[in-house]
Amino acid sequence: MLRVGAVLAGSVGLGLLGGWLWWTWWGPATPGRIYDVPERGPRWYPEPWDPGQTDAFGGTAQYIVIALGLGLLLGLVAGLLAGRTALLMLGAMLAGSVLAALAMVWLGTQLSPPDPQTLATAATVGDKVPGNLEVTMGRISLLGWDDVPVPTPYFSWPVAGLTGYLVVMLSAKSLGEVRARENDPTTWLEAAAR
Repeated sequence: MLRVGAVLAGSVGLGLLGGWLWWTWWGPATPGRIYDVPERGPRWYPEPWDPGQTDAFGGTAQYIVIALGLGLLLGLVAGLLAGRTALLMLGAMLAGSVLAALAMVWLGTQLSPPDPQTLATAATVGDKVPGNLEVTMGRISLLGWDDVPVPTPYFSWPVAGLTGYLVVMLSAKSLGEVRARENDPTTWLEAAAR
């Protein structure tokens, strides 16, 4: 149970580290201005437009890159700590990857300026307001519902964690077979049966 607790606590720590790295890599915030848009009301738009839109996508891409790297590390460490409790540690690693994703988003967005659209009112039209750091989710049409959000960037943590865990588990199995053949002096040079 101590190893499970270590994986969960380490996951939260990695998530917080990821949030800080994400915010540091993303900054500084995109400049923008609040405009009065006919028939839509006050809206925030980045200035200049193209780099601002690129920055909005870049924040999500940076989240995914950092999450993949730290998630892989989480999976490798959990795999090394698993020992004879592989399924329990797998569950802890998956739960930890969810906690890490939440911690990363929470810290990254807390360090970021607030969502500029929430500041867009008739009184603030013309004001310069910086953009914010966020994870943009994909959208699909599903069973007649249009524009359903899909949290695909958040899958980076568990997918990378599972990859790292799988690498350690397969490597450990292979090493175990090699050691077993080496311990038998009559067959250690023979190829393993497939």
